[in-house]
Amino acid sequence: MKPHPGGAGKKRACQKSEARRLYRMILPVLGFLEPYLGHYAAWYYADSLWWTAFGLLGNIMFSVRFIVQWYASEKSKKLVIPPLFWYLSFWGSIINLIYGFHIDKLPVILGYFFLPFINGRNLVLLWRGNQQKSQS
Repeated sequence: MKPHPGGAGKKRACQKSEARRLYRMILPVLGFLEPYLGHYAAWYYADSLWWTAFGLLGNIMFSVRFIVQWYASEKSKKLVIPPLFWYLSFWGSIINLIYGFHIDKLPVILGYFFLPFINGRNLVLLWRGNQQKSQS
């Protein structure tokens, strides 16, 4: 038997409908704060060149830290993590987290949510180590 010529189109339409249904299920999870906070802070969810530049700044800071670490290690011929690495990590993760809340995407928010705490703790340990060295 020959398949009906309209059968492939119906199957494709059914797949598109299923994809739309799945997208509607996932959408509230991926953009979850704006429906609740959008009317209080509409400026925060408005797209602009400044928000894009802010997000790029965070990504540049977070990425440059690896170049800083690589350069310091190459210079001393051993593995070195300079203090600037931790400052770039901390501020880059803060900026990326703020930007993640701006774009209201849960994967981005969760990806950066704990990093400021971890990097902040590393900065505290760095400061304490520096204070102990200066007291000795």
